[in-house]
Amino acid sequence: MGTSLGEIFLPMHLPIILVGLLAGPYAAGAAGLLSPLVSFALTGMPSSVMLPFMMIELCVYGICAGLLKDVKLPTIAKVLIAQIAGRLVRAGAIAVGFYVFDSVVNPTVVFTSITAGIFGIIIQLVIIPLAVYRLKEADNE
Repeated sequence: MGTSLGEIFLPMHLPIILVGLLAGPYAAGAAGLLSPLVSFALTGMPSSVMLPFMMIELCVYGICAGLLKDVKLPTIAKVLIAQIAGRLVRAGAIAVGFYVFDSVVNPTVVFTSITAGIFGIIIQLVIIPLAVYRLKEADNE
């Protein structure tokens, strides 16, 4: 059940993108790279098969969001760009793993993970811009 909920709500994605938008690419890239590893060590999730791909994906989310931190775009656009970049790089990593290194992870998992995680993606598009706004507003007080 835990793995299914993780695929639906994408609980590690939200804080990594948020860190990128608030702290920049270095902190968020490191957090994105290490958080799946820590989660795996503590809970066994993500699975060992998916771990390297999640590490790559979350690292890209963090770096991309961090690079967009000071760009004059609506926060929702920054989140969307980071989401797309992370998924594209993950898809590429999975394809390389499957076709070059005979990984057991089939590239079709990218499409099924997007449909399974649509609720989490929407949550990110709503919660992250609100959180960034409130945090920056509180910082200006």
